[in-house]
Amino acid sequence: MNCFDDNERCCCCGNANATSNDRIIIQSGPAGATGATGPAGPRGLTGATGPTGATGPRGYDGYDGATGATGPRGLTGPTGATGATGATGPTGATGPEGTQVTDNSAYAANSSNTTVPVVLAGTKIPLPDWQTVTPGISMSADNTEFTINVAGKYLIMYEVHLTVPIAAGTRLVLNGTAYAPSTIQPLNPETGFNNSIIVTCDAGVSVSLELFGINASAILHTGAGATLTIIQLA
Repeated sequence: MNCFDDNERCCCCGNANATSNDRIIIQSGPAGATGATGPAGPRGLTGATGPTGATGPRGYDGYDGATGATGPRGLTGPTGATGATGATGPTGATGPEGTQVTDNSAYAANSSNTTVPVVLAGTKIPLPDWQTVTPGISMSADNTEFTINVAGKYLIMYEVHLTVPIAAGTRLVLNGTAYAPSTIQPLNPETGFNNSIIVTCDAGVSVSLELFGINASAILHTGAGATLTIIQLA
């Protein structure tokens, strides 16, 4: 601090005549309290943006790592509880009544102790008794032949019972031709014969029962001397 004026006189002490050549020790007093901070000055202007730096070198792509091994299969969880049974649905409407094919049938017998003149080529047995015939089957005027009027599958059964054994055979004849699976031709004389077949017939097929294979008279039993039954299955 400069305490001297232009004439080298001290102006900071009580001795106005003191000069700069005089050794004057000026003792400083205690520091005063810090003054309050002044208000902030205005914000300066934003500086210009610097130039963009050079692009660095591209890094290398890394390699995919190897696939890890498949882990062990986990334990099967417990089976869940069975759900409650649902309510029963309403009953459906009743369908239309189906066709009863067994209603198409026929039966006839010879129960009059009739004598039948048998020839080698065959003789039809008349069946005039106990006839039960539905519209799908008809009987000939001489009672020796049924005619099937409805095509379908049929069960055909016959029986013949004689009072005296003879070496004759029995068979069914379909449309004028002997039907081999129905044939019974014993080696020794017999009094009783019966057989049944299932056969598919077209409409109009005729069915008759014959004794054949010998020239002789065959006497039928009284009652069920001979019977023929036809029942449609399908």
